[in-house]
Amino acid sequence: MPGTRRPGQTGHYRNTIFSDASELTASPKPQTLFELVRQGAPFASFPLPSIISPLALSPLMFSMLTLSRLPPSFSEVTDEIPNDPALAYLPTISPPGVKPALYADSYQTITYGELEQARMEVGSALMHLYRSGVLGSPESIERIDPRPTGPEQGWSVGVWSGNRPEWQMVDMATQAFGLVSVALYDTLGPNTTVYVSNHAQLPIIFCTLGHLAELLAILPECPTVKAVVCIDPLVGPSKTLAHDWAKSKGVALWDMESFRALGREHLIEAMPPRPENVATLCCPSARSGNLLFCTPPLIIRFCYPPTDTSGTTGNPKGAILTHRSMTTAVVCNPTT
Repeated sequence: MPGTRRPGQTGHYRNTIFSDASELTASPKPQTLFELVRQGAPFASFPLPSIISPLALSPLMFSMLTLSRLPPSFSEVTDEIPNDPALAYLPTISPPGVKPALYADSYQTITYGELEQARMEVGSALMHLYRSGVLGSPESIERIDPRPTGPEQGWSVGVWSGNRPEWQMVDMATQAFGLVSVALYDTLGPNTTVYVSNHAQLPIIFCTLGHLAELLAILPECPTVKAVVCIDPLVGPSKTLAHDWAKSKGVALWDMESFRALGREHLIEAMPPRPENVATLCCPSARSGNLLFCTPPLIIRFCYPPTDTSGTTGNPKGAILTHRSMTTAVVCNPTT
């Protein structure tokens, strides 16, 4: 492309299939990840196999691409095929927190209706914490997005977990409410988590039970973190101990079930982002986890590149991806 070559850098290139950028961005093609989930991608000519084989995906690197007989909005998807499977995963059969985790031999599924409900509950709970001051005063919460859609949006939500359905639920919730998901390395330990948490000014972190003790221990080094959500159940004495420990650190704690219940109590409509809004700042992880994408006419997942890379030395290097850039990559991928 003219004018893109600079000293020490290569130029930018466009696939000859797309002679005009408007072919990738013109209506009715989706412009944001939120629209991508709601509308699907308009490629009726793209040949889909009858069955998609299981793939080992690195966590955090996927965004939805609905492709076959899906109606034009996610709400209509839940109305038309609410009981069809949207996600498939291998249940963990080892005790929570045990590493390495052991998985069952057969997959379980989460339906479109269940996924939509989870997305809206998690997103509503996040906005309730923001509005009620649990995450700090609005003025104290850093916006990763320099141009958020609205005054309540653009702040970051961290996830410290391997690949699992709850990761996708949280990511989809941030997309629906104009927030920015930030992936924390699942395997590099607490020092990296401290660095990324402070770099992104995270007010809340979702984590697995296996990371909960590590996270609570490093909270004094992460002064912006005001809330933690354990995506595994907290039960029995460990629940009391975890809540007491979090309280001693001045941090609110929920497990995923109670956090979603909070969202149900304060359910609100989605707050969609604009194409130019920041979608994610994410980190790659070596753990593949247990999430699998499903068969048509359900969904096909597109792996987007990590944006906070470990490199070979020093701290992770952050880069920011907008909704437009990620959605364009998804939209052009099937046709190429």
